[in-house]
Amino acid sequence: MGATEGLPVRPEYRALTLMNLGIAEVWAGCLEDARQHLEDALSRTPQISRPFIEVGCLAHLALLAVLTGQPLTLALEQSERALAIAEEHGWTGQSLTTGAFATAVTALVRRGRFGEAERHLARVEDSLRMASDPGTEVVLRHAHGMLRFGEGQFDEALTEFGRAQSLGRLLSSEHVFAIEARGRAIQVQVRMGATDAARDALAAAGPDQRERAGTRLARAALELDWDNMQQAVEALAPVIEGSAPALHERTARVEALVLDATARDRLGDRRAAEESLEAALELAEPEGLLLPFMLWPSRELLERHPRHRTAHAALIATILDTLAGRAAPQRDPAVPLLDPLSEAELRVVGYLPSNLTASEIASELIVSTNTVRTHMRHIYAKLDAHSRSEAVARARELGLVAPGTLRG
Repeated sequence: MGATEGLPVRPEYRALTLMNLGIAEVWAGCLEDARQHLEDALSRTPQISRPFIEVGCLAHLALLAVLTGQPLTLALEQSERALAIAEEHGWTGQSLTTGAFATAVTALVRRGRFGEAERHLARVEDSLRMASDPGTEVVLRHAHGMLRFGEGQFDEALTEFGRAQSLGRLLSSEHVFAIEARGRAIQVQVRMGATDAARDALAAAGPDQRERAGTRLARAALELDWDNMQQAVEALAPVIEGSAPALHERTARVEALVLDATARDRLGDRRAAEESLEAALELAEPEGLLLPFMLWPSRELLERHPRHRTAHAALIATILDTLAGRAAPQRDPAVPLLDPLSEAELRVVGYLPSNLTASEIASELIVSTNTVRTHMRHIYAKLDAHSRSEAVARARELGLVAPGTLRG
């Protein structure tokens, strides 16, 4: 028997090894193995009191949720749990939090919660100054690009997608978010009117890239710009059917259905346009997806959509409110708070526009009901509000909650 054979392994070493193995498997594309090893490592953390392992596991499980099309609520819950633990230990400026920030921004942007995503991006700058791995930074740059795309800041979006692609080239194998950034960059070029550049980029795309959902969406948008409605419909069909490879199939299908509704409306087929838009709303509502309706012109279609024939009137109202908030002229800035809200209080503020009770918010945040009630008292005092509705109104004035934002 060798000198070390059969010797016990300390529990924290086993958990750390499982976490590192799971992280390596995420980037190698072995997603089911990664989930198994990360969940195994996470299950060991209560016994070993190694919170940095818990942060790493939760951050990468959240990323797995995005990569495998699991509910955005799961990705957001796991990334926010990781950040809460990191904050408790003063680690939010460390590189181990970059993945949690990146995944949280990704989920928040898809739900149209741009103000919260912006605050996360502001906080992640410190961790990027540390030794952050390029694979995680690709995810972050892609998320940043999606935020700017959704805001209509096309030049900045193009810059961030370019950074994601450049970082991707540093890696030994193709990074799925870098691949996605290529298609998104072409979409931005179409939206900003750089149609010649978009056409050239589409022509230069390889066969696999051309079949991806992001590239098909860009091609359809370009055909719409050129008034080739039928070609746009044909380009979108595989995305709508779910046969085109996509980073997040549900989001891609909703985007495709919005563009398909536009094409069919311009073809004069109003009923088919309504059916495509209703299908987009049907897919979007369970996940609270607002982003697809913000990336592509949808306001007129939504305003005309017959309320007596839709099951999604509340979602339509939320989307239109959010679009109106984005397009509203800049007002004089609200007077800043003398006593700013803490990060924990900001997380609670995000739930105030919903109908969730304090105990339900506590369940979402994985804290006690008393903790939530304490935060709410502090929030009311700092916002000089006497009711929940007043607190929400004041939070919106300060940009802490987006117009029309609904949580849950």
